[in-house]
Amino acid sequence: MNTQLNIPIMDFKTIDPTRLIDSMENQLSKDMNQNINRLMYKKVIFNRNGSDLQPINGWEGKVPDLKSEHFRQNKKNVPVAGIDSSCIHIAETDVGSVYAGRASAVLSQHGKLSKCFRIGPVIYYFDEIAASQLSNELTGSNRLSKLFLLDKSLAQQIIRERLEYSVAFELVRMMSNSIIMLDGCLKNSKYDNIKPDLRRLLEFAEKKDDTIIGLSKSTQIGLLNHFSQVLYTSQNIPAYLDVNDFVSPFINNMEGHIVLVRFSSDGHPFRVDLSSFSDIKQSLSLLLSSDSFYHGYPETLRLAHHLCIFNATQSDSIKSYLVKNMGVVEIPSEDIRHVTLGSMGFRLTH
Repeated sequence: MNTQLNIPIMDFKTIDPTRLIDSMENQLSKDMNQNINRLMYKKVIFNRNGSDLQPINGWEGKVPDLKSEHFRQNKKNVPVAGIDSSCIHIAETDVGSVYAGRASAVLSQHGKLSKCFRIGPVIYYFDEIAASQLSNELTGSNRLSKLFLLDKSLAQQIIRERLEYSVAFELVRMMSNSIIMLDGCLKNSKYDNIKPDLRRLLEFAEKKDDTIIGLSKSTQIGLLNHFSQVLYTSQNIPAYLDVNDFVSPFINNMEGHIVLVRFSSDGHPFRVDLSSFSDIKQSLSLLLSSDSFYHGYPETLRLAHHLCIFNATQSDSIKSYLVKNMGVVEIPSEDIRHVTLGSMGFRLTH
């Protein structure tokens, strides 16, 4: 029939699986053999559930030819505040997403914890109206509104930063000659036209003689992991390594000066970002004398982290609140990935 579709019919009998596999193996073997031999006898850390793992005593091998600077406790101490925040995704609607955020702050005086508080959970609903309002508030335009709706990780990052900076601004307003620590690096948003809240915070802190410090538990910058070996091999701890000139050219929107610090011999080196007007050695010495440390990590930040995170019960409580107080209606849902892929479910028989 002339009007009938001419559908090509393939005879799979012409495909020889053995030839196909041999051909693919030859191609892949060439690619793999180019570098796999360099792995022989290497010491490795196997990935465990995506956790960021580090060697207990750092990587062995050639130590970079850099000199660390020793520092010691200052004779005086100042008030210290550690701030952290968290955000979780709660629900989806047909036009947006629901998040819950929480921030916490822990205060230390004379090297001892004195006060702690947390704010939240604060519930955020991002639909087109809210995303447009947020985009205009941050950038003066509407251009990021769609991105806030599509990128959940970006929305959560914005919520965390706004909570942390709000708490930090209030603490700077109430405190002077103090140290205020944030969890993470002192880095502006990757979007150039987002309002620079961090820069305003640093300028405000300078007027109040407050020092803003960002402390990162881990880093994705491999060069810093290499440099940290200098601190692992140093016999004079606590010590720091000024790496700003090495890494800052590769990092955009930095507002801080980057150093690696090992506060105690039983702790790991951490990336520390200090505001540019701060004296490195004096700031680290004051922090060492004014806060207590757990495996070389400031206790204020450690406790702030535990106070702000959500557990499963709290997440369920927020969902119950939305059902009881906001009249939301939960509709049936399913895990598309699980439904689509299923499981093999092999059963062994004798």
